[in-house]
Amino acid sequence: MKNNFSLFSSNWGAFLFLFFALCLGQPLAAQVSITASASCTGAAGVAATENTYFIEVTNVTNPTGALPTTFQVSIAGVTLTFDPANPSPLIFGPYSHSGVGGAVQVVEALDVANGGPLGFEEVPEILCGVRPDGGQASGGFCMLTTDPSVPSGAILAQSAPGTFMAGGTSGQVQAYVLVDAAGFIVQSNLTGLFTGLPSDVFQVYAVNYRDTEPLDEFLIPGEAFAPVLDGVNATQGDSPLDGACYTVCNTDPPITVPVNCMSIGSTVFTDLDDDAMFEPGAGELGIGGITVQLYTASLAGTPDVLVGTTTTTPAGDYFFGGLPEGMYIVVIPSTPTGFPLSSTDPVAPTDATGDDMDSGIQLLPGGSVSSPVITLTAQTEPVGPDEAGQGSTQDDNVVTATSTSDDDANGDMTVDFGFAPAMSLGSTVFYDVDNSGDQDLANPLEGGIAGITVELYAAGDVPGTDTPIASTMTDAEGNYLFENLPPGSYLVAAVAGTEAPISSTGAAVSTDPNDDVDGNSDGSATTTAGQYASSGTVTLTYNMEPGMAAETFQGGSQDDADDINGNMTVDFGFVPTGSVGSTVFYDMNDDGIQAGPSEVGIPGVTVQLFADLDNNGSAETLVGTTTTDNEGNYFFGNLPDGDYQLVIPTAPGGAELSSTTTPTGEGNDNGIQGAAGAPTTSPVFTLTAGIQPTDEPGQGGDQDVDAGFPDANGNMTYDFGFVPMMSIGSTVFYDADNSGDQDLANPLEYGIAGVTVNLYFDADNNPATAPVLIETTTTDADGNYFFGNLAPGNYQVGAIALAGSPVSSTGAAVSTTPNDDTDGNSDGSATTATGQESLSGVVTLVPGTEPQGGDEAGQGGEQDDTAPQTDGNGNMTVDFGFIPTNSVGSTVFYDMNGNGQQDGPNDVAAPGVVVELYVDADGDGTPETLVGSDVTDADGSYFFPNLPNGTY
Repeated sequence: MKNNFSLFSSNWGAFLFLFFALCLGQPLAAQVSITASASCTGAAGVAATENTYFIEVTNVTNPTGALPTTFQVSIAGVTLTFDPANPSPLIFGPYSHSGVGGAVQVVEALDVANGGPLGFEEVPEILCGVRPDGGQASGGFCMLTTDPSVPSGAILAQSAPGTFMAGGTSGQVQAYVLVDAAGFIVQSNLTGLFTGLPSDVFQVYAVNYRDTEPLDEFLIPGEAFAPVLDGVNATQGDSPLDGACYTVCNTDPPITVPVNCMSIGSTVFTDLDDDAMFEPGAGELGIGGITVQLYTASLAGTPDVLVGTTTTTPAGDYFFGGLPEGMYIVVIPSTPTGFPLSSTDPVAPTDATGDDMDSGIQLLPGGSVSSPVITLTAQTEPVGPDEAGQGSTQDDNVVTATSTSDDDANGDMTVDFGFAPAMSLGSTVFYDVDNSGDQDLANPLEGGIAGITVELYAAGDVPGTDTPIASTMTDAEGNYLFENLPPGSYLVAAVAGTEAPISSTGAAVSTDPNDDVDGNSDGSATTTAGQYASSGTVTLTYNMEPGMAAETFQGGSQDDADDINGNMTVDFGFVPTGSVGSTVFYDMNDDGIQAGPSEVGIPGVTVQLFADLDNNGSAETLVGTTTTDNEGNYFFGNLPDGDYQLVIPTAPGGAELSSTTTPTGEGNDNGIQGAAGAPTTSPVFTLTAGIQPTDEPGQGGDQDVDAGFPDANGNMTYDFGFVPMMSIGSTVFYDADNSGDQDLANPLEYGIAGVTVNLYFDADNNPATAPVLIETTTTDADGNYFFGNLAPGNYQVGAIALAGSPVSSTGAAVSTTPNDDTDGNSDGSATTATGQESLSGVVTLVPGTEPQGGDEAGQGGEQDDTAPQTDGNGNMTVDFGFIPTNSVGSTVFYDMNGNGQQDGPNDVAAPGVVVELYVDADGDGTPETLVGSDVTDADGSYFFPNLPNGTY
């Protein structure tokens, strides 16, 4: 006779009870009855954690007990008391799930009052926190894996959602059988848990049999399940199991359990040309050892819960299998070494992005990269040509002799990630002082320009119109750097600043920035601030950029960490338009101000410009040298903003003393000098473009504009005044013998005191132009005069004839060329009356060439010998002789009557008498100096003419 066949249902326990009664003859009653079940909720509603559970005992009775009683309920050594009079449930646990099917917890109850009868109840485990079948009676679920070679599906045979079936007892076996759609056994076991399954549709059966029956021989994977099914039907002879005592539990129709384990994966690759395509034929490779994370996606489209982590294979492939349907995001938390940039995508990646195309989204260079939200839906994922690239076979179907799985349609192997190498582009914006187009590293002024805006564009963009890829500013040394650039073609543009708005135009300017020549300007022309100096197209190619040997100029070392992937040769030269200058002048009156016709500029003076390049407050680097022009003006152009100091290393000849400093305003002296003849310096001053004085009114004030420089970028107020140390002078003397020479042996030819002497400046030595009176003095007690603090140049001296000597010398020694530097001779023009001016010719004073020593041996010649005068800078030979008109004389006679008068006929003249004239030369009241001798004539007369005023 055939054995019983039952349906697999929620009444499985009742069926087993019936099975035990019919097949095994088990008693149908127990003395102590226990009502208990596994629960996912403990005391006070505390939920069990994943893979744990509680046992809840809700009732214990003894129908045969005569006395009221309580029961001692025990599970795994823990005992609690149940009181039927106050039947509160007892909670045991939590317990860890055993991980196998058919496991139970045994509940024991002892009746204390009625002589100790016992009761037992087997409570099947439940798997709390896991509902793989969505509440179905038996269900498939998936087990996460990162190994594409291991199927990740699983089925858990259950009698109720989340609950394992209990196993057989009393020598009875309960086996679970998994059968494919073709009716062949896939797996069989005693646990009800089937793992390692591909995506497919299966049937689940429970077979209960005595352990003495031959069922084991018919539950072998790969064998047909039909003999087992036929052994319980009503047809005799259709199965070798006819007559065996067993049951097959399922439903009608049979339980089918679909297993749909989703997967996601593909390849992390090097994108050498940053085209977002994986091109192994172009040398692009998968990148091994890269950490890849999988997250569920939140409703906002952001990573939510971490599902798993893996690393790419040596070929660069990654895989996450055993996933339920849903929305996911793949994350690469750290970029590959040397490849920090997610590929540049032509359009934003989506779930539909094709195979071997980049799906990465990166917010910052070097930052983490994530995919878009990838939605996995059973039986709809890419297959065939839609998934043909590297890594696409990781989800391929599992093929057996009796079935083919659905894994390919459940896996998306198109989520690839391309990473581009980090290229760099940069170098220097520099001052091209000489507009050569090259940065001259030996020129201290051709340093970098700080604070210049530099923008990076895609090739073909228009700077200032299109949106730049990136923007930066040059550092304190004028260097700029764009890092983390993918390979490709770019354009760099530097914005001209106020101080240097004109880009280099010299011969070295390059029209091809890809020439990889360092130190030359690669920018287009600019003429005003704010314009863009643009490079041509610069193409960055992986491992093909210039190395250290080609990047020898400033800024070339910025990419040394990865030199052949950086181009540090794209430089920009700008011609600075700062300037400084003005005038070196003679300050005749030492008031620090250039004023008046005689305070002219000094030509040929060396002027040096020093710069404070290290910002230490001291200008110690010589950056320029010039000499003053014929008008005394100097000028330094093409200067960058900065701190400077002007130095006149050697004071002008004849003007060794810097005048009194008045350091404000055009035409004022700015010189600081330690001592006469020492170097003269300006204060350290700052040139800042755009805020310098304009329309400077004094001499040299328009040099910046005349030279084509912006007026507001130049300071033309740094003047240097020098007190001239040239001098002219000598003596106005009595020329008693009108020889034209002062005879120092003649006591009568001494200097004339109180004579007015005028000094004239002859600016152009042009007789047609009258000289200008610049100073007047009077001769001292010795007849000497002196004009000091004169600038080199042309002068005339005039002496005003006094009463008593109105006639100037006319003797042979009178000079018509006062520049003959002959001392002691009269150099004046003729006068004939009191008040007339005896005027010298033009006297040219040249520093260091004037007479000294023996050439100035006459009276007054030593006036320029005393500091601060310099003998070689003074002409003490311009003398004026005037003929005195005083005279004394009368008669020597015989006074016959001795009355002191010549009054009688006998008082006749005494001829031949020697008469001597003495003068009181030293003013002591006693004439003791013989100045003349005469012999009376026939009339007894004597006469001494041409006598100066004096005591005789």
